[in-house]
Amino acid sequence: MKNLLRLFAGMAVVAVMFAGCESGSEGPPEPPDVISVYGVDIVEPYVAVEIGGTATLTAKVDPTYATNTAVRWSTSDASVAAVDAATGVITGVGAGSAVITVRTEDKGYTAQAAVLVKPEADPTDVLTMIVDPAFREYCEQVFVQPSWDGSSYDKNDDGKLSPAEAAAVEFINFYFLPEEDQYDTAYTLEGIEHFSGITRLYCNDLALTKLDLSKNTLLEWLQCNRNRLTELDLSNNTLLTTLECTQNLLTTLDLSKNTRLKELWCGNNPLDALDVTHNTALEVLHCWGQSFDSSDQFNIGRLKTLDVSKNTELTVLDCPSNRIEVLDVSKNTKLRELICTANQLRALDVSANTALTHLSCGGYGMSWYPQFAFMSELDLSANTALTHLNCAGQAIEALDISMLTALEELYCGANFYTSIDISRNRVLKLFDCRNSPGSGGVFTVTAWFDTAGAPANFTVGQWDYYGPDGPPAQTISVLYQKAS
Repeated sequence: MKNLLRLFAGMAVVAVMFAGCESGSEGPPEPPDVISVYGVDIVEPYVAVEIGGTATLTAKVDPTYATNTAVRWSTSDASVAAVDAATGVITGVGAGSAVITVRTEDKGYTAQAAVLVKPEADPTDVLTMIVDPAFREYCEQVFVQPSWDGSSYDKNDDGKLSPAEAAAVEFINFYFLPEEDQYDTAYTLEGIEHFSGITRLYCNDLALTKLDLSKNTLLEWLQCNRNRLTELDLSNNTLLTTLECTQNLLTTLDLSKNTRLKELWCGNNPLDALDVTHNTALEVLHCWGQSFDSSDQFNIGRLKTLDVSKNTELTVLDCPSNRIEVLDVSKNTKLRELICTANQLRALDVSANTALTHLSCGGYGMSWYPQFAFMSELDLSANTALTHLNCAGQAIEALDISMLTALEELYCGANFYTSIDISRNRVLKLFDCRNSPGSGGVFTVTAWFDTAGAPANFTVGQWDYYGPDGPPAQTISVLYQKAS
């Protein structure tokens, strides 16, 4: 009997399914009578008001055509900020910060916004003028409270930081924050303009989205790495000698007024261009690339050109993983380190760079990425001071390193030559020739030893070589031959 009931039930379901396919039932289904909410957000994630001032928060309910888009507002601290439950209008009550929450009537989805109520300013106390509450707390702890040796910028011990006392501060460093504060506390650094005497500012890892240093004209050293800055105006900071702004969201960086700059670290930003022609005192330049386009298959930056012809004091140039097609370093005769791997270079002339000790100009490897540009030759006859060389992954047809007797590390695999002579490079500590092609299945290395005597950290064994045309692979074995 039970089996019979199951059969009838199944037939009923099939009948309903076929009924839906009858003539005249084509087209989209009728919309449901009730459209539910599936999310909510607040348009203004952060607002600041004065005590007694007001601001209005706006809820964005998804979908906008939901049947019931009504919301209710609440505050985490009514003594700081009150909020109208129906309209989202907030009123500053007392100095401090509060969290405003919006909740949908349908399904109970929530979103939050931070509200800062600015304190009433006391002209004798800079702390009351600092808008950012996290920064204000930092300043109170670091500059007003006595340090481990009993010293303090609060010279008269009144628990305040007068404008004169604030102006005496030369160094602000967030490195000394507890790790949980450094990464979990939201900072804006609004109020830093009151510290007009600072010469050094370290504000890494604070999730900053803006940084106004227009009043800090004595600044010489700035570190603002790993934030979320989309712009950085340093036109008033003409005394800057060191700038580190890596891993932000900068698409432009105007350094035309920073003519004293000696060190620049701006890598891992989506920079479309970088003009350092005004920075003639520059000694160190790090501008490695990083892909910020999700459509990019490769981890490369956006820089296509880099003019360093005016930077004759450069000793370090680090510009890998970009799209640079031409790199003229003929005027950079003081260069000791040049790192330009993974660019679009078809040639590299380092004949004027006789002071080079480190050169890294490798490519992607034509076997893997034949669509990129590659160098077919590399003349190192003038670079006898080289101790470290990486030219792997290019299309070099022959490599003469006989004059590089100081060479300690060599990465030279994945090129087009089938043999190499390292017999005169007797201080080599590392030799990597993997992924090179061979002749008759053998990549021959002329050395001061044979295969049995290969030192540690020297390539041994075999590898699969695919060639620029891809599979099928050829097995290549490395053979060391002792020079006669």
